[in-house]
Amino acid sequence: MTKICIIGANGYIGRHVSQDLVERGHTVVSLSSRDGSGINPETGQFPSGLTLEGVEAVIFAAQSPHYRNVPEMAWHLEAVACVAALQAANAAKRAGAKRFIYLSTGNVYAPSFDPLAEDAPVSMAQWYPMSKLHGEQALAALSQVIQVTLLRIFAVYGPGQDDKLIPRLAAQVDAQKIVTLGYKDPLVPDSGLRLNPCYIEDSVAVIRQLALEGGPGVLNLAGPDVVGVRDIAMTWGQLKHKEPVFEPAASARAFDLIGDTARLCDYTGRRFIGIEEGLTRIAKLA
Repeated sequence: MTKICIIGANGYIGRHVSQDLVERGHTVVSLSSRDGSGINPETGQFPSGLTLEGVEAVIFAAQSPHYRNVPEMAWHLEAVACVAALQAANAAKRAGAKRFIYLSTGNVYAPSFDPLAEDAPVSMAQWYPMSKLHGEQALAALSQVIQVTLLRIFAVYGPGQDDKLIPRLAAQVDAQKIVTLGYKDPLVPDSGLRLNPCYIEDSVAVIRQLALEGGPGVLNLAGPDVVGVRDIAMTWGQLKHKEPVFEPAASARAFDLIGDTARLCDYTGRRFIGIEEGLTRIAKLA
């Protein structure tokens, strides 16, 4: 069995990964700012002297809670995504850990309507993805001394989640509130923003595999189905016997958010859960 540290262990992804690893008999060291064991919530950094003795892999799932409060709190985003990540990676290196998995975001890519492969252009036009890119670049410099995987996540979803796109859509449909669709061409209705969400069970499986086996230096984490906002709302409405209400946005959308999953499929070899099956599972637990 393997000893694995999860930084950000009380977040949505972190707690699911932690539970999965413990159930499989692995030893989990959980660090979280919420219980005082992890990153200092005021400074966005670890206290000096961070040690991770005996740890073989580190999963960095921490995220600044101020990602919407920019530019005023942009320094905190940078502290968590870059400085704290470097602190953790150096502590992992000192402990002799073999692997470091950094949870980044698909938003680091430059806006596009096409599927985004791992070598697609990136953009620093927005504060949050810029902080993640700074973290990625800093960690890449350590890749000669510890195996680093930069996991770029596209819309993870699942039961018990809130304040993200899919649960917000579900709540809007349940309450019969208007769902706004941004069309690519304002004169041509379409399904709105297109993305390929990844169900939490699949997300956990990929992160577990990376922690136990290692993997590519950069890897997209996304689901098998490319769907629009309208498609998600309609599927949820059918499951809950609600009729979604739509209206077009005031302006056209400038991009979609679709992760190319060719490398992911080659790496995992697993069948990923489709959007209809994932939403059905959530509806049964709602």
